[in-house]
Amino acid sequence: MSLKEVTRLHGHKAGVTCLAAGQDNRDGLVFSGSDDQSSRLWDARSGRNVLEIAGFDGDITGVDFVGEHGLAVACGSVIYVYDRRSLEMKSNPQRALTKIKSVDEKGEIQSISTRGDFIAYVDEDGNIGVSDYTDAGDPTQFSERHDGMASCVCFHAEDLTVATGGFDQCVRVWDISSEKVIVSGCAQSVEDPSAVKIVNPPFVYTLDFAPDEHCTVVSGHADGRLMCLNTEECWSWPDCHSYSISALQFLRSAPNILATAGLDCAIRLWDVDAILQSNVSSNEGGISTFPPNALFSYELLSKPNALVSSEHSGHVYLDQDNSIVLLALQ
Repeated sequence: MSLKEVTRLHGHKAGVTCLAAGQDNRDGLVFSGSDDQSSRLWDARSGRNVLEIAGFDGDITGVDFVGEHGLAVACGSVIYVYDRRSLEMKSNPQRALTKIKSVDEKGEIQSISTRGDFIAYVDEDGNIGVSDYTDAGDPTQFSERHDGMASCVCFHAEDLTVATGGFDQCVRVWDISSEKVIVSGCAQSVEDPSAVKIVNPPFVYTLDFAPDEHCTVVSGHADGRLMCLNTEECWSWPDCHSYSISALQFLRSAPNILATAGLDCAIRLWDVDAILQSNVSSNEGGISTFPPNALFSYELLSKPNALVSSEHSGHVYLDQDNSIVLLALQ
């Protein structure tokens, strides 16, 4: 099991902040957002930039495919939704089909996730909201929220549930219909007075639903741990990276493999069965002292922000500075 670089997509003039990979009939398409205040759609098979939306009034914090032909872009407190069929190769943000604004229109949106016509978002004030982009009404913002900035959100592939994580070190799974928390778990700080290394608090940076019957959520944290949460228990694998885990995803073409990217400039591949096998005794406080061995580790030249994968081509995409790197799973 390994990853091999295939090509790089060049075009952004500043760091790439977020990525989304097209699935089903959009396989081979990659959508990106950047600190250059633009988003771009790429044909990964040809390496061609097929359209660019430039001129936003801030950095792009989230992108995703939505509906059959939609593209969603988060900037500031607004999610812009476009019909890609109506866009020219170079378009401006005002060509949006609709704009979804966070309820208070103050907190900057930190992350978005889509399923069908639904868009979920989290913002810097800890709020969680969901909107059907085909409905002209305001988004539904849940009455409960994270205590501090909410940093990541992910839809379940089959159920109308979303998982969120935040700087309160907690992961929550929400039922959209009731707007209530189904399950919640928080990472416990591990303090070692004798340690030389300064360890970040276990803020939640990224998460994804595991392809298991328990709807387990696996999250990546600022202290390099992976945490697993389901309705039965919560456990952590420490030191999976030597620094913050910035992105993770269960590979869409190989769901038995979990890919993680860290600010230690490394990508690692993990056996899902090993990660989802709890190795925690009741007196260990949810912290396992025996993390599984990574199947493969790939060293990077710079710190990655995002990692996504495609279902049919088997490619893994991640950012390296202004570029998008395509890696083939072998």
